[in-house]
Amino acid sequence: MLVAECNHRGVRWNRKLTMMLSDLLAVTATIAALVLYLSGHLQIWHLYVAASMQGLGSAFQWPACSAAISQMMPKQHYARASGLMSLADSGSIIVAPILAGFLIRFIHVGGILTIDIVTFGFAALALLSSCLGTMVNGLSQSIWQAKVPAGLQGRVFSARRMIAWIVMPMATLLAGPLADRVFEPAMRTGGVLVPLFSRVVGTGPGAGMAVLYLLSATAASVVTLAGFLIPRLRDLEKLLPDHDTTPASNDVA
Repeated sequence: MLVAECNHRGVRWNRKLTMMLSDLLAVTATIAALVLYLSGHLQIWHLYVAASMQGLGSAFQWPACSAAISQMMPKQHYARASGLMSLADSGSIIVAPILAGFLIRFIHVGGILTIDIVTFGFAALALLSSCLGTMVNGLSQSIWQAKVPAGLQGRVFSARRMIAWIVMPMATLLAGPLADRVFEPAMRTGGVLVPLFSRVVGTGPGAGMAVLYLLSATAASVVTLAGFLIPRLRDLEKLLPDHDTTPASNDVA
């Protein structure tokens, strides 16, 4: 619920300043973690505090950046800009852990945190120079930007982000009990799911979690396909008029 309020505030303030302060909050948490690590005082609870600070910064930054794109770029470039944002967002989630796992052997935790701080410097320079210009998420974002009036985008994007972020902790809370109490026992020797999935993921420890991942990915694919097969969802971009083609009275502040 706090994320929704932060998102709403983030688009009402100066957007460039909001993004800069959000990055500053996140890098402050990283610098504090680095200082604690180098001094030998870093503890687990420090990481929780740092992650909370970074999450708070992200809650302000994302809606401000999303709303800024629709005002800085022509409509025909929404998809390209949103696609690049989606690539950067998703790519960092995938690549960063792999790269950190490889580098930590050579430069240790201190080096990883230092790289994070240095990348903030590049982001700050890009923001100061206003260097803001498929990605399913990118195309989706471009549709929202084209269809939602500018005066309502802050509230709409905040609600979207809150719904998306609520799902993640719920999934995390469910995944543990499902893996430990349902799928792992079912994939042990003689388990009820062994005849169905053993040729794909094997049996024994870890096989149940693999089945859980497999079923989750399959369910996501089915939902995506179902959305494509529903004409009102598939043709949404054509059925809904762009906000700049509707009467000005519809653009509620």
